Amino acid sequence: MKIVFAPLMPFVSHPGRIAAVAVFFFSAGFLLTIWRRKIIWGSYSAGVAWASFAAWEQHCVEMRYNIRVDLGVIYPILAAFTIFASVRIFSAVSPQADIPRHYSLRALLILMTVVAIFLGGLAWYVR
Repeated sequence: MKIVFAPLMPFVSHPGRIAAVAVFFFSAGFLLTIWRRKIIWGSYSAGVAWASFAAWEQHCVEMRYNIRVDLGVIYPILAAFTIFASVRIFSAVSPQADIPRHYSLRALLILMTVVAIFLGGLAWYVR
């Protein structure tokens, strides 16, 4: 069971890290909306899910909850939103966009994802 929840462990009891992921999804949605001239609802819905999780985690930290049965329900929902948003973010570009802009945007989003994962892992390791 520890392996299943391992990706979530750097975020438990750290609402700031969770909020950073929410900001990433909102930023990616905003950039894609400007770039493609089409709203990417998957990114915004993942941002809302992560922001809600950040608010809930802040509440749990303030109340000093140490037994977290709620993560068994939250984690699958959060994983589904994250996977869906990632697929929507990296999906095929709309027909009106040109190829160079598409590849530069995709490279930027991949770079942002790698940096976010690296910083999250580094912050978890340092803790």
